[in-house]
Amino acid sequence: MSQSWFRDAQVLFSLNFHAQCQEQFSDLDVATLRALYRVADPLSSSNRVTNEALVFQQLSTYVSGGLGYDTAVGSLEWLVKRWLTHTMHDSAIQEEARIDEVLVINKIIQKHTWSSIINEHHFVGRKQAEAALREQVSRLLRSFHLPDNT
Repeated sequence: MSQSWFRDAQVLFSLNFHAQCQEQFSDLDVATLRALYRVADPLSSSNRVTNEALVFQQLSTYVSGGLGYDTAVGSLEWLVKRWLTHTMHDSAIQEEARIDEVLVINKIIQKHTWSSIINEHHFVGRKQAEAALREQVSRLLRSFHLPDNT
Protein backbone atom coordinates (compact mmCIF):
# COMPACT_ATOMS: atom_id res chain seq x y z
CA MET A 1 0.00 0.00 0.00
CA SER A 2 2.74 2.51 0.90
CA GLN A 3 4.52 1.68 -2.36
CA SER A 4 1.33 2.44 -4.29
CA TRP A 5 0.86 5.73 -2.46
CA PHE A 6 4.47 6.68 -3.12
CA ARG A 7 4.16 5.90 -6.85
CA ASP A 8 0.92 7.92 -7.05
CA ALA A 9 2.67 10.85 -5.37
CA GLN A 10 5.56 10.60 -7.85
CA VAL A 11 3.19 10.62 -10.82
CA LEU A 12 1.30 13.67 -9.56
CA PHE A 13 4.52 15.47 -8.63
CA SER A 14 5.92 14.79 -12.08
CA LEU A 15 2.85 16.03 -13.90
CA ASN A 16 2.49 19.15 -11.80
CA PHE A 17 6.21 19.96 -11.56
CA HIS A 18 6.55 20.52 -15.29
CA ALA A 19 3.68 23.00 -15.27
CA GLN A 20 4.80 24.61 -12.00
CA CYS A 21 8.22 25.49 -13.44
CA GLN A 22 6.60 28.31 -15.41
CA GLU A 23 5.01 30.03 -12.44
CA GLN A 24 5.55 28.62 -8.96
CA PHE A 25 9.16 27.50 -9.44
CA SER A 26 10.28 30.24 -11.82
CA ASP A 27 12.86 31.46 -9.29
CA LEU A 28 14.30 28.02 -8.53
CA ASP A 29 18.05 27.85 -9.05
CA VAL A 30 19.15 26.03 -12.21
CA ALA A 31 21.01 23.18 -10.47
CA THR A 32 17.97 22.27 -8.38
CA LEU A 33 15.66 22.56 -11.38
CA ARG A 34 17.93 20.28 -13.42
CA ALA A 35 18.05 17.71 -10.62
CA LEU A 36 14.29 17.74 -10.18
CA TYR A 37 13.73 17.33 -13.93
CA ARG A 38 15.89 14.19 -13.82
CA VAL A 39 13.85 12.81 -10.93
CA ALA A 40 10.45 13.95 -12.18
CA ASP A 41 9.60 11.06 -14.47
CA PRO A 42 6.93 12.14 -16.97
CA LEU A 43 3.64 10.29 -17.05
CA SER A 44 4.24 6.84 -18.43
CA SER A 45 2.02 5.84 -21.34
CA SER A 46 2.06 2.24 -20.05
CA ASN A 47 0.10 3.34 -16.98
CA ARG A 48 -2.06 5.89 -18.78
CA VAL A 49 -5.39 4.72 -17.31
CA THR A 50 -4.04 4.67 -13.75
CA ASN A 51 -2.35 8.04 -14.22
CA GLU A 52 -5.50 9.60 -15.68
CA ALA A 53 -7.49 8.32 -12.70
CA LEU A 54 -5.00 10.05 -10.38
CA VAL A 55 -5.29 13.27 -12.36
CA PHE A 56 -9.09 13.21 -12.24
CA GLN A 57 -8.97 12.47 -8.51
CA GLN A 58 -6.69 15.48 -8.01
CA LEU A 59 -9.01 17.64 -10.15
CA SER A 60 -12.02 16.56 -8.11
CA THR A 61 -10.18 17.54 -4.94
CA TYR A 62 -9.30 20.90 -6.53
CA VAL A 63 -12.92 21.56 -7.53
CA SER A 64 -14.13 20.85 -3.99
CA GLY A 65 -11.58 23.30 -2.57
CA GLY A 66 -9.20 20.70 -1.16
CA LEU A 67 -6.27 21.85 -3.29
CA GLY A 68 -5.11 25.23 -4.51
CA TYR A 69 -4.44 26.22 -8.10
CA ASP A 70 -0.67 26.12 -7.57
CA THR A 71 -0.80 22.49 -6.45
CA ALA A 72 -3.10 21.25 -9.22
CA VAL A 73 -1.82 23.37 -12.11
CA GLY A 74 -0.35 20.42 -14.04
CA SER A 75 -3.57 18.45 -13.84
CA LEU A 76 -5.57 21.55 -14.77
CA GLU A 77 -3.36 22.13 -17.79
CA TRP A 78 -3.72 18.48 -18.82
CA LEU A 79 -7.54 18.67 -18.56
CA VAL A 80 -7.83 21.88 -20.57
CA LYS A 81 -5.51 20.58 -23.30
CA ARG A 82 -7.56 17.39 -23.44
CA TRP A 83 -10.76 19.43 -23.63
CA LEU A 84 -9.37 21.63 -26.40
CA THR A 85 -8.35 18.56 -28.38
CA HIS A 86 -11.71 16.83 -27.93
CA THR A 87 -13.87 19.88 -28.65
CA MET A 88 -12.30 20.11 -32.09
CA HIS A 89 -13.76 16.69 -32.85
CA ASP A 90 -16.77 16.37 -30.57
CA SER A 91 -19.28 19.21 -30.57
CA ALA A 92 -21.34 17.37 -27.92
CA ILE A 93 -18.52 17.85 -25.40
CA GLN A 94 -18.23 21.52 -26.35
CA GLU A 95 -21.98 22.05 -26.10
CA GLU A 96 -22.31 20.24 -22.77
CA ALA A 97 -19.41 22.04 -21.11
CA ARG A 98 -20.62 25.60 -21.78
CA ILE A 99 -17.59 27.00 -20.08
CA ASP A 100 -16.07 30.45 -19.99
CA GLU A 101 -13.24 29.41 -22.27
CA VAL A 102 -11.61 32.84 -22.15
CA LEU A 103 -11.14 32.57 -18.37
CA VAL A 104 -9.93 28.96 -18.56
CA ILE A 105 -7.49 29.55 -21.41
CA ASN A 106 -6.25 32.89 -20.06
CA LYS A 107 -5.31 31.41 -16.69
CA ILE A 108 -4.47 27.77 -17.28
CA ILE A 109 -2.95 27.77 -20.76
CA GLN A 110 -1.70 31.34 -21.22
CA LYS A 111 -0.64 31.69 -17.56
CA HIS A 112 -2.06 35.17 -17.01
CA THR A 113 -1.41 36.44 -13.49
CA TRP A 114 -4.23 36.47 -10.98
CA SER A 115 -4.12 40.30 -11.05
CA SER A 116 -4.73 40.40 -14.79
CA ILE A 117 -7.44 37.72 -14.54
CA ILE A 118 -9.21 39.79 -11.88
CA ASN A 119 -9.01 42.94 -14.03
CA GLU A 120 -9.84 41.31 -17.38
CA HIS A 121 -12.84 39.41 -16.03
CA HIS A 122 -14.04 42.08 -13.57
CA PHE A 123 -13.74 39.98 -10.42
CA VAL A 124 -13.69 41.60 -6.99
CA GLY A 125 -10.58 39.69 -5.91
CA ARG A 126 -8.61 36.48 -6.17
CA LYS A 127 -11.07 34.48 -4.07
CA GLN A 128 -13.88 35.24 -6.53
CA ALA A 129 -11.60 34.52 -9.51
CA GLU A 130 -10.53 31.17 -8.07
CA ALA A 131 -14.14 30.22 -7.32
CA ALA A 132 -15.08 31.01 -10.92
CA LEU A 133 -12.18 28.93 -12.22
CA ARG A 134 -13.15 26.02 -9.97
CA GLU A 135 -16.69 26.18 -11.37
CA GLN A 136 -15.37 26.08 -14.93
CA VAL A 137 -13.18 23.07 -14.11
CA SER A 138 -16.19 21.37 -12.53
CA ARG A 139 -18.12 21.89 -15.77
CA LEU A 140 -15.24 20.45 -17.78
CA LEU A 141 -15.17 17.37 -15.56
CA ARG A 142 -18.92 16.91 -16.00
CA SER A 143 -18.56 17.30 -19.77
CA PHE A 144 -16.30 14.26 -19.75
CA HIS A 145 -18.92 12.48 -17.60
CA LEU A 146 -16.54 12.19 -14.69
CA PRO A 147 -17.55 12.71 -11.06
CA ASP A 148 -16.24 15.92 -9.54
CA ASN A 149 -17.60 15.46 -6.00
CA THR A 150 -19.45 18.80 -6.07
